[in-house]
Amino acid sequence: MWFLVAILVVLLVYWVFSKPNNFPPGPPRLPLVGSLPFINTRKEPLFHIALENTGKIWG
Repeated sequence: MWFLVAILVVLLVYWVFSKPNNFPPGPPRLPLVGSLPFINTRKEPLFHIALENTGKIWG
């Protein structure tokens, strides 16, 4: 029983962390957090900028 669970876990991890060969290059991925630490490299938060731009458009 545990052998089957271990095989399923290994297959699930392989399926989650593998990507097709035709994918474009992207940021590196880390376990549990993915590429989240590499997304925002700017000093100011992007959400604040998005709110300012939306406010200018919608008034």
